[in-house]
Amino acid sequence: MIIHIISAITIAMLFFSLASGIAWLSYLSAALLALCTALCIINKIFFRNKKKAEKQNPEKKNSSEDKKLQELVERLKAEKAEISKKLESVIIQADSEKRDSQTLQDKYDKEINKNIFIHEIAGIISENQKINSLYDAITKKLAEEYSCECAFIMTIDKGVFKLKNTSGTIKEETLRALEISGLIDGLKDGSSVSIGSDHAERLSSVASSDAIKNILCVPLKTKKSSKPFGVAGLMNIKSGSFSKEDEESLSLAGLLIAISLQNYAYVSQLELSYEETMLCLAQALEGRDKYTQGHVDRVREFSEKLARAMNFSEEEIKMIKRAATLHDVGKIATPDGILHKESELTEEEWKIMKHHAEMSAKILEPISSLPREVIAMVRAHNERWDGKG
Repeated sequence: MIIHIISAITIAMLFFSLASGIAWLSYLSAALLALCTALCIINKIFFRNKKKAEKQNPEKKNSSEDKKLQELVERLKAEKAEISKKLESVIIQADSEKRDSQTLQDKYDKEINKNIFIHEIAGIISENQKINSLYDAITKKLAEEYSCECAFIMTIDKGVFKLKNTSGTIKEETLRALEISGLIDGLKDGSSVSIGSDHAERLSSVASSDAIKNILCVPLKTKKSSKPFGVAGLMNIKSGSFSKEDEESLSLAGLLIAISLQNYAYVSQLELSYEETMLCLAQALEGRDKYTQGHVDRVREFSEKLARAMNFSEEEIKMIKRAATLHDVGKIATPDGILHKESELTEEEWKIMKHHAEMSAKILEPISSLPREVIAMVRAHNERWDGKG
């Protein structure tokens, strides 16, 4: 194409030189025209030979094109493999991060649930002021939390287990058989005990009346106590077996239960000491009056019998017994001449004697631990049945 353009330009120059009479331009144009003619001839001959060769050997052309195409395919395959490898690596990393994230979320959820459970146990302890109601509420909560057939609390008294409360049907005989079997001996030394399918034969032989599939027990002890004084236990989880996480959370709950039970024991001991002190005081005061020997004991006994016959609650009966014990402490302010007088009291002396009920209430008033109802009973213990003084 270029040769043809150059040839056309050369011919135009040739005609121009002839017309204008420029000799050198005519020679140059003629030379260029001859060169272009030669190039056209050579080009024609070259392409003719090339076409001829292609007609004679078409496989060579196809082979070259196939080779190039094959190289392109191989290159594309290599790039595809590299991209697939990188994509697979990205997917694996994403899956790993997802699993790690899920693991962290599961761990976080378990911690939250454990904290909620411990908070609920603390709430149960604060809401139940009576030991029996506390036992009952805790075993019900344990059975619900761990989805098991039975939860129980035992005490350890002189190395012997004693069942205090259960949410299921476990019998004292079953615990005794467990104790004899040696499967729960570790509890007495402060170790947790988890028994599963690996001890199926020994569990099944413990007691025919209670089918035990698995059991988890933790000792009840505070950080300051060297030996446990009780046990919190779970029996027959409804699905699977007790896990390490179950043991950890039950141990934490067991610490709270142990602290509360120890506090109950301290309070009970204080109340017993208080009762004994009050009784000693009442008996000492009673000794001043030879006419009323045994009076306090009789009043307390009759008062309790009447209260029970009238279906009073245990708490009310407890307050009535206290009032009966302390009702005459005001006699400490009564002069001996009046208290021990063998003849009939004068009107003035009788007024002083009747004042001992009010004096008893005044003596007891500063005792903050004494229920106000007890003081009211003491103050009114000499009131007439008709309320007229």
